[in-house]
Amino acid sequence: MNYQGLHTKIMQSALLVCLIIQVALSSLTFAQEVKKKQHSVHKYKSSTSYHHTNVKNKHIPHPFVPKNKCYKVHEVKKSKNIDELLNKEVSPKKTISKQHDESLWKSVPPPVKTKKPATETKKPEVDRFTIKDPMIEEVDKYYANKNALNYPFKNEPSNFKSKKCFNGIIAIGGGAAQSSQLGISKTFPIINPLTDEFFKYKASNKSQTAAMFEGLVGVEWAFDPHWSFQVGLDYAQTLTLKAQGRLLQGADLQSSDQLLYHYHIITRQLLAEGKLLYGFGCGIHPYIMAGAGKSFNYTDSYVANIPLFLTFTRKYHNNNATAFSYIAGVGVDVDIIEHLRLGVGYRYAQLGTVTLGSARIDTTRVTGTLSQSHLYLNEALVQLTFVI
Repeated sequence: MNYQGLHTKIMQSALLVCLIIQVALSSLTFAQEVKKKQHSVHKYKSSTSYHHTNVKNKHIPHPFVPKNKCYKVHEVKKSKNIDELLNKEVSPKKTISKQHDESLWKSVPPPVKTKKPATETKKPEVDRFTIKDPMIEEVDKYYANKNALNYPFKNEPSNFKSKKCFNGIIAIGGGAAQSSQLGISKTFPIINPLTDEFFKYKASNKSQTAAMFEGLVGVEWAFDPHWSFQVGLDYAQTLTLKAQGRLLQGADLQSSDQLLYHYHIITRQLLAEGKLLYGFGCGIHPYIMAGAGKSFNYTDSYVANIPLFLTFTRKYHNNNATAFSYIAGVGVDVDIIEHLRLGVGYRYAQLGTVTLGSARIDTTRVTGTLSQSHLYLNEALVQLTFVI
């Protein structure tokens, strides 16, 4: 499933719905403002009328009309254009004397002075084509600081809405792997008393530490302003681990000889790995992780210190064993610069079976080999992660 395309379509649909709602609200606000203005104008006109109800049909002068022209009040009210009214010819019969003119004006009550309605504060214009999101505004303020890092969310942070939710990642790391259970104690009994000897191996189980390195390629999914999830393919390898112990061999205990032996182990892992991170505002990302896949455990260089008087003992061929493997761990990543994180962590790894190859005594092949069913490692790791 294409999560990126699905997420894009969902975001586009949400933006379209928000745009429609914004336009509807803007239209409703505009209609209410127009209605209020019309009501205010009507109220103002009704309060400042000329009170000519008793002299509708009388000839009186109008403030906007020259003194030598007089019109009926209803003509002034019905006239839509004052220029037409001024250019209209008045018949001499309708003119009135100066004295009559003055008496008419005295009989007309003065207009009532009313307070004009207080001017309404002009509301800021709303851009119908801009959807303002408080989260995006906060993110823009955050990024205005030139020293701020480029996070994907606000408090985590980087802008969850302005950054893409999927980012490629490349990680490389190195550290140390330690185990205290290398090798296994095992006994090969005498089968033929006439020709055979017994071989009793006792592993020393000394703690062994070896360097390791790993690399990962994957993708990071920021599904929440604080949470993100990484998934990828991880390759890890330890350098040489040394399994060692003591060997007791002979026809019986009285005539047995004691030898020292050791062999080398190199482990390789190819895993599908997942990591869940939580982001704080200061650029710190604690995480938990787990992975599962295959391990390739190579054993070689079996050596036993054979004394000069002993002519033969068991020897083993090199071998490469494949087994199911898994890891689990915790750690923390810290943003250093843009697109780069430094992390430290601990991992517990189970690498499966480790076994030597077939055995021989001198030139004769014999049955049985040294095999360890489970190898466990404790790994301390330092990792650099590049977020693309």
